[in-house]
Amino acid sequence: RIAAFTDAMERFGRIVEFDPGDAYFVARRISLPDWLRSFNDDYARRHGMVHMDLVLPAEGVHIYANDHLLSTIFWNVWINAQQAVESDCWIKLLFTITGQVVTILALDNGPGLNESSAADAFRNYRPESRLHRGRGLLEVNEALGRLHGTGSLVRQDSGTYRIQLTFPRDVR
Repeated sequence: RIAAFTDAMERFGRIVEFDPGDAYFVARRISLPDWLRSFNDDYARRHGMVHMDLVLPAEGVHIYANDHLLSTIFWNVWINAQQAVESDCWIKLLFTITGQVVTILALDNGPGLNESSAADAFRNYRPESRLHRGRGLLEVNEALGRLHGTGSLVRQDSGTYRIQLTFPRDVR
């Protein structure tokens, strides 16, 4: 509980006293797998355990981003997955690199989205959604846009749709 309180006070402090030099908002080269491991540990302390499996390419996965935008993206992916299941939540992230693009397909043990939901995902507010008033994928889309990435839903063999994210690769 103390860790959760400390985290809440830190977030509140960022809202009250915005400092553009705060490392949380400064873009830098990030090893995305390392960042995700740290994020998942932090998420577990605040919201409950999500079992994460990363399927990585042989080469390193680095992007140019900041903690604020990455947290916005992956918090929404995590919370949607967690709220879609009634038991333990797991997320498998399948990474691929094609040229200068990092693609991540997020598979979880929830039911996935159906075709009608997929048609306007990332573009329209979904007031019928019980998940945070339907704005989650809009927030993901805005954060991805700031990073010059994209979000989409990809049809799986099961007929359901899953979230796919793309980021420009940082090859420095």
